[in-house]
Amino acid sequence: MADPNTLDTRVTAAVMKHWAPPPAGKIKLNVDAAYQANRKTGGWGFVLRDEEGHALLAGAGRLEFVHDVVSAEARACLSALLAISVQGVTEVEIESDSAILVSAVTSSSHSQAVGATIFAEIKMLLQLHFANSKVSFAPRSCNNVAHNLAKIGVSWDPDQSVVWVDPLPYFVRTLVIRDRTESPQ
Repeated sequence: MADPNTLDTRVTAAVMKHWAPPPAGKIKLNVDAAYQANRKTGGWGFVLRDEEGHALLAGAGRLEFVHDVVSAEARACLSALLAISVQGVTEVEIESDSAILVSAVTSSSHSQAVGATIFAEIKMLLQLHFANSKVSFAPRSCNNVAHNLAKIGVSWDPDQSVVWVDPLPYFVRTLVIRDRTESPQ
């Protein structure tokens, strides 16, 4: 007989293949990083969407002097949170495809990992500006827009970044529409 916990895990993994909207009245931030180990550079990307999947904000940028993929993910999350806080967002559901990042920023313990300082900054920002927010893991297939924006950010000039406010550029709207049409509603 199969272990019921294992079965539940398989069912959850099978169902969660595409981006899913947040509950009514909430907004969701998807954030991701791209990392080039050979150059020690990376890119970050994010998209902020409402319960209907409409993008409210998006952003991307390049990261310099990145030591590892976890540091890139942490810097991407911090960049996204700073960008949306400037726009007045105070409550958000945050999704990342980095289980290490999610674990580090949701843990009450102090991380000793590379990037611990950035994790601490993220935790402080969450406490100060996003008190009722939730941080959770989502597989990359649920994080496509942020992932593609991060890949674009890698190709930009050092420390170049941009945050787009609605109306978003055509290529960003196309990524969002593709994500919505491929997602089960």
